[in-house]
Amino acid sequence: MSSLVSVVRNSLPELVRIPELIERHAVQVAQFENWDAGCNWHEFHVNHYDWWASPINKPSSYDFSYTVYSCEIAVVRQDEAFMQLHRHGAQLLLPYGWDFFVGAVMSDPAPGHAQANLPIRSSNCARHIWLFSQVEQYESCVEYDKYLKAEGRSFWCKDRDLFDEIVVPHHD
Repeated sequence: MSSLVSVVRNSLPELVRIPELIERHAVQVAQFENWDAGCNWHEFHVNHYDWWASPINKPSSYDFSYTVYSCEIAVVRQDEAFMQLHRHGAQLLLPYGWDFFVGAVMSDPAPGHAQANLPIRSSNCARHIWLFSQVEQYESCVEYDKYLKAEGRSFWCKDRDLFDEIVVPHHD
């Protein structure tokens, strides 16, 4: 008996096509690099870029324009240049004040280099990293969010606690 693999594609007309998504992502990571190099971490907190920096399998305020499913994810995962940039962008984006490589809070973060209280961004970024099979980065994000939770940080956004969505990714 063969197993069936569900291939889901975003076929809606408003979908931003893969080449445009890749380009928009590259431009955003370059902006992240500029903010990081200039110690402008406040820019990470106040700007809106989640849809193309961390596309997920759920609609956003852009409806389904940046929604990716298994088909779109499979296509971009084959692009090694994109995946390298993807990993680098995630390291710059989330979590701020956390050393991805060591898996611990930065011992001496610069002023302003700290996590904003944006649980929806944490949730979406963790989901994005999980969907793109970046296991080590995902585990690092989870460890950081567990640390924040232990420190008393709330993960409530609108009407729900997003902590469980971060720690146990959903495939809906």
